[in-house]
Amino acid sequence: MQPSQKHPIKNYFVFTASERRAVVLILIIAVFLFLLPHLFPFLLQPKTTIASQKVLLAEALTNSSTNNKQSHASSESLPAPSLFPFDPNTIGLEEWMRLGVKPKTAQTILNYRTKGGRFRSPDDLKKIWGLRSEQVQQLIPYVRITDTVKKTFQSKDYTKKNPQQVLSIEINTASLEEWESLRGIGPGLAARILKFKEKLGGYISVEQVGETYGLPDSVFQQIQGHLRNTSPRVSLLNINELNEEALSKHPYIRYQTAKAIIRYREQHGAYQSLTDLEKIEAINPETRAKIIPYLTVK
Repeated sequence: MQPSQKHPIKNYFVFTASERRAVVLILIIAVFLFLLPHLFPFLLQPKTTIASQKVLLAEALTNSSTNNKQSHASSESLPAPSLFPFDPNTIGLEEWMRLGVKPKTAQTILNYRTKGGRFRSPDDLKKIWGLRSEQVQQLIPYVRITDTVKKTFQSKDYTKKNPQQVLSIEINTASLEEWESLRGIGPGLAARILKFKEKLGGYISVEQVGETYGLPDSVFQQIQGHLRNTSPRVSLLNINELNEEALSKHPYIRYQTAKAIIRYREQHGAYQSLTDLEKIEAINPETRAKIIPYLTVK
């Protein structure tokens, strides 16, 4: 009894073996509870990842099955191509589909024909939107365009442009349609011929038609025999009244030539006759011969 009486406070800090084990267990539980929130992500992640992988795998299998069904369905909707000789200008929708052409593309071809489109050669298949290049190459050997279609186009062009059907036209009074009736003359050239005639003030000779801008000489030589000028209609320019700007608008009169004509008039007075132009050294004989038929001294 003596030691406990000497140290009464110390006795409170002396633990038995069972008490020490209890203290250690409490400390372990406290540490575990402290670390537990930090361990949750690591404990739950493997399960979540596995679950996600299962979901993704299930979706992949479902999509694959759907695609296979759609592919199988589409393959069943289109029959296997059956190649045979055909005329692209006459066959219908079913025949195009038998050739392996998709219904939408076949309908496009039919619409093209309905609007007046025609296939003139096998290579025209290349112009159809929706036909693959390898498919076109496969179909071309089987194309058979009938002669009736070709003759229709040739006959149409021939009757419109055959110069033998046009005896002759009057170059100063011919209409746009009359010029177009000549072989090699389209709307553009016909309009240029008429415009050139207006700028000149009228044609004096048939050869002047060949000076039209853009008219090939080969075409002019071809139509020349069908042109006539029996009633010349020429608008005359009065060199005693007009200025340089007005005179230079004529195709044969350059600005320098017009200026020389006006300067001579200012220096010598009004022109008495067109022969006075021979006194102007700045105007060469060739130019003078071309412009005199379009001038007057009234």
